[in-house]
Amino acid sequence: MKQTTIAVHAVWDEDAHVWTATSTDLPRLVVEVASLDELDEEVKTLVPKLITLQKKPTAKEVLISMSHELVTSVPAMV
Repeated sequence: MKQTTIAVHAVWDEDAHVWTATSTDLPRLVVEVASLDELDEEVKTLVPKLITLQKKPTAKEVLISMSHELVTSVPAMV
């Protein structure tokens, strides 16, 4: 069986102070955590569980490709 890659995209929510991660490859994946370390841990835990629940055929190992986007505001100079 060929290798499976799950792309995960995380965005920083400045108002809520959390990282929110989702994946079009795994539609049920939604993670909100306070740090990138927590995000990494949660995604690594949830991806195999969701693959099993969705009964998606996979290789013995799944690659997780995670991208992060940090959008923040700064005061404008007056």
